[in-house]
Amino acid sequence: MLSSTGVPPKTAKDQFVPPTVLPQQKSKLMIDPTVVADLRIPQTGQVGDPLSKLMTLSNGSGVGGGIGTGEGGGIGSGRGPGFGPGIFHVGDGVSAPKAIYTPEPEFSEEARKSKYQGVVVLDIVVGVDGRVHSPRVVRSLGMGLDEKAIEKVNVWKFDPAKKDGRPVAVEMNIEVAFNLY
Repeated sequence: MLSSTGVPPKTAKDQFVPPTVLPQQKSKLMIDPTVVADLRIPQTGQVGDPLSKLMTLSNGSGVGGGIGTGEGGGIGSGRGPGFGPGIFHVGDGVSAPKAIYTPEPEFSEEARKSKYQGVVVLDIVVGVDGRVHSPRVVRSLGMGLDEKAIEKVNVWKFDPAKKDGRPVAVEMNIEVAFNLY
């Protein structure tokens, strides 16, 4: 991601780390922090795309004063002043995604031998493409079952959630059950 403006860090052939200062002490030797690099970048002036046609400076590769790849004053890849790529939660006019393809996960050998079962809870984002993005374990089972749950959830498919008739990404928790019977 290119930044539209900014100044690179000071470079040096050797890196010096400022001494650790205890809260009640002042350092007797002040050293500016540096980055070890052999960069051919000017130490002053703008860094970024010199041919950029940005009308409003942006803190990312997007336009309109935002941070990230989006447009408008937002953060992330969305449009407008919002946060993120427009990730919603079910409710307030946002419908839940409908599962189309949800194959059962396989047991890990360790869990099968121990006859261990239970439920893994994952936090996922169902994108506008109906696929699972960014699965993260909220409640763990261990014994390799968390990894098996994530592995299988990554192939699940959904009819995406909708808001005002348009597909939207939603963040939600799902349960992945491991039952031996």
